[in-house]
Amino acid sequence: MAQEYNNEGRLPIHEASFRNYDVVVERILANLCSKDGNKDNDDDRLRADDENDERTDRLHQARIQEMLDATTYDYFRLTPILAATVGNARRTIECLINHGAKVTCRDGENRSMAAIAILKQNVELLLYFSQASYANELDIWNTLMTMFTSKNSDESTAAGRILEQLTSPKYIKLAWVYLMNLHPIERTFQVLIQTVNNTHHRNEQLLTSCLIILYNLLSIDTNIRIIFNQTDENARALVKMRKTNDILTLLFSQIVCEFCDDTRAIQAFVHHQLIGDIQVLLDNDTMNIPKTQACLYFDILGKIARCKQDFQILIQKSSATKRTILEQAIELLGTFDRRLTTSILHFIRELCLQNEHHQQICADNRQLIAHLLTALNSPYRDVQRSSVDTLQMFVTQSTTSQQTILDQGGAEQLLILLNKATLPKLRISIICTLWSLTLNEPPRRQSMAYSIGVMALVEFLNLKVSDQLYVVLDAISELLRRIPTEAENIPVIFGRRHCIPPIVRLLSADSEQRILFKCLFCIQQLCLLPTFRPCRANQTIFQKANGINQLLTLIRRSNKEKLLQAKAITTIAYAVFDHKENKDILTKETVRQLFKRIASLLNASEDIVQIEAGAGLVTFICNDEYHYNLYSEELSLDLEHFRPLLTSENIIIRCNAAFQMIIVIRLINETAAAEWIGRALLILFRVIGDPRIDDEDKLLPTDIIGRLAHIPTGFGIHKHSGICEAIIASDGLDHLISLLNSSNALLHGSAALTIDCLIRHSPEGQRRLLKQCRVEALCLDVLRTYVCGPSVLRTRIDELYSSIHNKQVQFPPIRPARQRRKLFDFIINPLKMSSNDRKALPKVRPSRWGHPLIFVAAAIGLAGSSAVFYAQIRARQKARNLFLQAAFYQEALELTHGYKPITDRLVEPIEPLQIDTTSKFNILSSLGAQVSSNLA
Repeated sequence: MAQEYNNEGRLPIHEASFRNYDVVVERILANLCSKDGNKDNDDDRLRADDENDERTDRLHQARIQEMLDATTYDYFRLTPILAATVGNARRTIECLINHGAKVTCRDGENRSMAAIAILKQNVELLLYFSQASYANELDIWNTLMTMFTSKNSDESTAAGRILEQLTSPKYIKLAWVYLMNLHPIERTFQVLIQTVNNTHHRNEQLLTSCLIILYNLLSIDTNIRIIFNQTDENARALVKMRKTNDILTLLFSQIVCEFCDDTRAIQAFVHHQLIGDIQVLLDNDTMNIPKTQACLYFDILGKIARCKQDFQILIQKSSATKRTILEQAIELLGTFDRRLTTSILHFIRELCLQNEHHQQICADNRQLIAHLLTALNSPYRDVQRSSVDTLQMFVTQSTTSQQTILDQGGAEQLLILLNKATLPKLRISIICTLWSLTLNEPPRRQSMAYSIGVMALVEFLNLKVSDQLYVVLDAISELLRRIPTEAENIPVIFGRRHCIPPIVRLLSADSEQRILFKCLFCIQQLCLLPTFRPCRANQTIFQKANGINQLLTLIRRSNKEKLLQAKAITTIAYAVFDHKENKDILTKETVRQLFKRIASLLNASEDIVQIEAGAGLVTFICNDEYHYNLYSEELSLDLEHFRPLLTSENIIIRCNAAFQMIIVIRLINETAAAEWIGRALLILFRVIGDPRIDDEDKLLPTDIIGRLAHIPTGFGIHKHSGICEAIIASDGLDHLISLLNSSNALLHGSAALTIDCLIRHSPEGQRRLLKQCRVEALCLDVLRTYVCGPSVLRTRIDELYSSIHNKQVQFPPIRPARQRRKLFDFIINPLKMSSNDRKALPKVRPSRWGHPLIFVAAAIGLAGSSAVFYAQIRARQKARNLFLQAAFYQEALELTHGYKPITDRLVEPIEPLQIDTTSKFNILSSLGAQVSSNLA
């Protein structure tokens, strides 16, 4: 029976082998030597005799070999070992091989055991063969690749399935050592191209296997991208393949997305119309596209757009469907899917990268802006950040885009998100976007910096990204421009929030030049407040952070950068201004070296370098007699240095040159000082009084006048007391008062500080100011905000404010009640006071200058024509009979208005300004009338 075929043409050994009955196979082979071939229990003696018989043994082996070589009488012509291979019968295969079965046998179609295992897609059996001792005889891997590239559909499909499994993470470690030398990537692309080009028979299964193999190999062999770029046919095959089901489409998207990391691959894909292909895929039932596929589409488009600006235009103008890709993307944003929203917004950012036209298209799309603003309220941080980054992309270069987003409330929503967000990356993205929305308009920059706040800005001073760091420093410098008040002093707040040490560290790092300039500017603002008022707390912090030494190192390091040197020297001058401990750090030799550098920079060809160097010089010497004398001994200046600067078209250069010349003019020419000071003041007031000049440009001259009024007097070049009186007597004060009505908060605040410095000790100036405040209440509100600290001016401002608003103010008595009443009676009507009462009043000690009223003119340098002045005095005496009581003038003035006696503040007058007699007469007449009205 063992040798009888059944109706299907198979022997029992074939059936047993196929079903993995290895014990049955053993018995079949063992019983081949028995007489009848089918008895199981023979006599032991007979069996022993047969085994000992050599002839019987050879016959037995021949019968076994004949059985092992026996084939089925069907189409397949299988031997027992081939049948076992078909049935995945590993034990039977080993049994047959042990009995001498040949592993090289083939079936009716000339297929080997390896080929049969491949056709059966039995990857486990194939790996089993590869580790067996007879693996070389089977030639497994060459057989696999031969079948994979075969034109026989069944063979290539089966081999593709095997390779698909072998390259998967489960088997790759075992199989890669065998596959790596067989060029699987090239073979796979070859099969892919053949399959795509075969229009008569579309083998989707083989196509799927090829895509899976490529996808698996992308993470295994880094050479796959190089091989892909060797010919355009590879890109063409991927683009032209039919995406008939979701699996093919998903695999296609993933593979193309990976290949698009390479520029050459992108160019090949674009050449073969990949953009239009994706547009068609997106247009087919847009809202029902699987989210993963849609994400991959937009990832691909984003990479293409980032590669080249021409590709951005191709994407936007692609006309494969009626709707543009951007319109399809905006429609898909309505799904509110987390990952899809992130992918689409990333694509839009790449589409608008450095493309103002596309930015404008997106910014004008109200539906897109609405989606972005909605995404700001998403519960997912990545969606929020992606929305912020997209908004930032719109407003980077397009002012129209900025205005569009502002009109739709984008800034307010970003500020709300900034207060809620906790992730640093999201917060800095919001800050950068908000700063881009300022449109570079100073008022908007100022309000935006204030809205962001000190804490949010200080938090990011340690950033490594230069663009973001520059935005933070720019916002800090803008916030530091705010005029300090009693309620809020921004520089002091920054100092307390540990802002200075990180900025100092940036000076020592290899930062970009724009970062260094911004750091130096911030340090100047932190150390010296408007009108040259030092912030000693910040100066001390800066010194303890080793800031001065860092600046000296920066100066030595930047020999070729003249502007940076000048800026650093000016920053040192700001840091040591009126600060004894900081000045002591600079040795005499160090100061001399700095002055020599300043002298060299003053001769530079660029105007901005000259002005910056001059700023450092005047800051050093305007408040320090030692530095002033040291500079006067070492170096000298020439008037010709200032002539071109004073006529510059740049307002900043012109005003700075005027200030510097006023400070150093006595070092140049003592005799012409008055004339040049007059010219400089005229330059400043022309800028302030010109309505055509923007308010932002008036900030500097206003602050310069405050500096001149704030600089102490008493030595060298600092004999400028007459400048304040000259400004008050002329229309300069009126120009400053008019600035109090400016809509620019910085300008009216700076004007208030300047006016405070200018008229703090001037009764006439205070009278004119308060007279104007009675007419314009807004001026009074500005003054109450910015005039800080106890002073006579602040007292009178509060008194006037209370009288206007019907509020009663109580002041402590400054004289006994009886004496105060007599003085007021005398001021109201001097004819009613008796001679005894007059004698009881205190008298003013006569001065070496004579009558106290002469000091008013002498203080402003206008007393050159004393005859005219006394003529005015006589006219006022006849009118009111008041000047006969000159001894009571100062006492009455002090009691009624709280002024200090003028004689206590007098210094030597400056030289008279060169004006004609008629103008001098008019000024003196006006001055006499104002003093008389005060006393009246």
